[in-house]
Amino acid sequence: MMKQLPGSLPCLEFRGQVVFAGQDIKKGEVVELAPVIPVPAAEWKLVSQTVLRHNCYAWGDNDQDATLALGWGSLFRNSPEKPAVNYVNHLEGLVMEFFAVRDIEQGEEVTVNRRKPGKSDITLHCQRKDNGHFLACVAAPPQIKTGVINMTVYVQNSPGKGRGVFARRPIAREELIARAPVLIIPAGEWNYIENTVLSNYWFSFGPNKEHAVIPMGYGALYNHSYTPNAVYEVKETEMVVQFNALKDIQTGEEITVNYNRNPQDLSPVWFDVLP
Repeated sequence: MMKQLPGSLPCLEFRGQVVFAGQDIKKGEVVELAPVIPVPAAEWKLVSQTVLRHNCYAWGDNDQDATLALGWGSLFRNSPEKPAVNYVNHLEGLVMEFFAVRDIEQGEEVTVNRRKPGKSDITLHCQRKDNGHFLACVAAPPQIKTGVINMTVYVQNSPGKGRGVFARRPIAREELIARAPVLIIPAGEWNYIENTVLSNYWFSFGPNKEHAVIPMGYGALYNHSYTPNAVYEVKETEMVVQFNALKDIQTGEEITVNYNRNPQDLSPVWFDVLP
C-alpha cells in the first residue's frame, strides 16, 4: 500500500522518485493542474546543460521556452510510446493541465510524452480535444474534481510577491503541511543555473550544502518572511523538503517561511523583503 505524502493530491501517490495513480483514473479525466516556473529560451540553453533537461517541458507560443511543472508534473517519467497522460499549457494562468489519455489503474505508474523545448511543431496548445489535439488558448483551466485539488494548500497571487501558498483549511501549530520531493542540481552544474530564473527557487542540499534542489509540490512557491508561520527542513536522506506549521494558521492565510532556515535568523536575503 503506497503512502500518500501530506500536501499531495488524492489521485496521485509518490514513492522512490516515481509517481503512481492513487486511485482509478478514467480516460479524459484531469490528473493534475500544476503551477509552472517558465524558463525563457535564452536561459534554457543554460538549463539544458544540467540534469533538469530531463524534467522540463516545452512552453510558450512556439514551444521555444521551457518550464518546470510543480506539483508532480516534472516527476512523471517520459514514455513516448505508451504515455498514461498528456498535457495542455495554459500560458496566461501559468498552469499545466495533465489529463489521462487512457484508463489508469490504481497503483499504475503515471507516465507522459514530454515535448522538449524548441523541438515541437505545435504553435498553440492551451485547450484540448478528447483526442489530445490542441486548439486555441484559454485563460483559465476547466472545472476539476476534488481528486486533483490539494486539500491542505493552494497557490494564488500574493500582493507584491508574485505567487504564494495559502491554507485551504485551518492548520494547527506543529502540523506537517507538506513533504516535497526534490530535483537535485549537483554542485558542478550550479554555474548553469545561477543566472537563470531558477536561482529564485532553490534550496541548499547535501552534508556541506554543496548541492541545490528545487522542491516539487508547491515547495518552491512559499514566500519568505522574517515573521514566518511555518518552517522548512531539508531531509537529505529522504530527498524531501518538509514544511511544518510554527503556529496555528487560518483558512486563507498565506504560509511563509524564513529562507534562512532558522525562523529567528534575520540575515539579509537576495531581494528586498516587504514589511
